[in-house]
Amino acid sequence: MSGYVADYITRFEGIARRTWSSAIRNTGRYRTAINLTPVVLLFLLAVCWQWIVITVPAGHVAVRWWRFFGGTDISRVYSEGTHFNFPWDKMTIYDARIQTIGGTFDALTSDGLLMKVQAVARFRLNVATVGLLHKYVGPDYIGKLVQPALSTYVRAVLSQYSAEQAYGVKRLEISDRISNAMAADLVPKVPSGDGTAAPWIVIQNVLITSMKFPQPVEAAINRKIEQYEARQEDVYRLEREHLESERKEVEAEGIARFQQIVGASMSKNYLRWKGIEATLALAQSPNSKVVVIGTPGDGLPLILGGLEGSNVVASKPLATTGRGEAQPEPQVATHP
Repeated sequence: MSGYVADYITRFEGIARRTWSSAIRNTGRYRTAINLTPVVLLFLLAVCWQWIVITVPAGHVAVRWWRFFGGTDISRVYSEGTHFNFPWDKMTIYDARIQTIGGTFDALTSDGLLMKVQAVARFRLNVATVGLLHKYVGPDYIGKLVQPALSTYVRAVLSQYSAEQAYGVKRLEISDRISNAMAADLVPKVPSGDGTAAPWIVIQNVLITSMKFPQPVEAAINRKIEQYEARQEDVYRLEREHLESERKEVEAEGIARFQQIVGASMSKNYLRWKGIEATLALAQSPNSKVVVIGTPGDGLPLILGGLEGSNVVASKPLATTGRGEAQPEPQVATHP
């Protein structure tokens, strides 16, 4: 029994020696291939790096497409940052920030006039439904959904307004109606995962930046608006004159009542006292004046005016009254 075991061990050692010797010889033969293997692996990693490591920039989201696990993953949206991916799968990046698209459109008004309209739509993606958008529409959703909706509803809404309304006071209303119509049209007919039809694209607003009519039509509209504004100006003036007449009437009534109240308390003595005060104030003034001193009916001097540079006092002889009394003639004095 011991001889059998020893023979088995000897046979195993021989096999091990031959295997090791063969490995040593093969290593020398394939040494170049073994040394190049890490280089080849690094090269393949560098080439496939853009498909293995996916960077989602700021304001963007990504959707993954599995080659062997069911295609587009609509249950998960990948946010900003770095994500790892198998080289045979694919991740598509979408811009989730507010975007704009515009154009110039030919539209007919309700009265049959042709006009050129420049409109701009501001929109953004609904992040929760980007997977469905990628599956059923694809990255070219602007050309397939937004641009056709904008051009269609600009023409459809403007056809319900006259040229004067579109050119004037209804512009904001037109913009709002275009925005609402686009938002309703962009709600998908394919429901999301929870069974509700959530919008794929959110319309922020639509702005009408320019409206142009043929030159004769535009001139006629401007003249009509000008005449309307002139009419409004005349109405304003009439209202203003009416208010002014009422103001003057009220003012006249107030003056009349004032005179009635003050006139009842006026007397000759009161007026004479006020005249004396005014005479004193004028006498103290530094300006030149002519004062006639005499005995008028109210006993006050008569102030005629000023004579520059004159300092002469003139007097006349006394006159006699009918009773034989001397009555002084009025004297004229000039005070500086």
